Amino acid sequence: MTGSPYQLKSDPYSSHAVILSRLGQGRGRRALDVGAADGFLSELLTRQGWQVSALERDPAQAAKARGRCHEVVVADLDQAAPRLQGTFDAIVYGDVLEHLNDPLPVLVALNRTLAADGRVIVSVPNVAHLWVRLSLLLGRWDYADRGILDRTHHGEGRNQ
Repeated sequence: MTGSPYQLKSDPYSSHAVILSRLGQGRGRRALDVGAADGFLSELLTRQGWQVSALERDPAQAAKARGRCHEVVVADLDQAAPRLQGTFDAIVYGDVLEHLNDPLPVLVALNRTLAADGRVIVSVPNVAHLWVRLSLLLGRWDYADRGILDRTHHGEGRNQ
């Protein structure tokens, strides 16, 4: 696969649309996009007036994110959360926590950078989605390169 499997979900009811709607206009406030991939969500938040810092593990994806937001930090959150400057008015964990071996230390460390009146937005896959339910009804639980059953997801009962 040449491009990132992580792409903008343009459906008006997608997690990305909900995140953008909930955060609204940034008016120069700071946002942290955790697990930013190539910066597709960071770019849209920037267009909404947010000053976005993006965290991404993959250096190739981080390079693509540069120029789409204020700042890109390359960090493997499974190793350690990076030290970040200042506080953030919003922290977005958009479909990233399920990719971490142990998300709790990441949440604790990064949420320390949240402003007193800041917002945290978390999006995780909906395993009760109709497609997954129908697949289970047919006896299928097949992992794929992307989507709800992305094979890079971690979790209880998942072979790693």
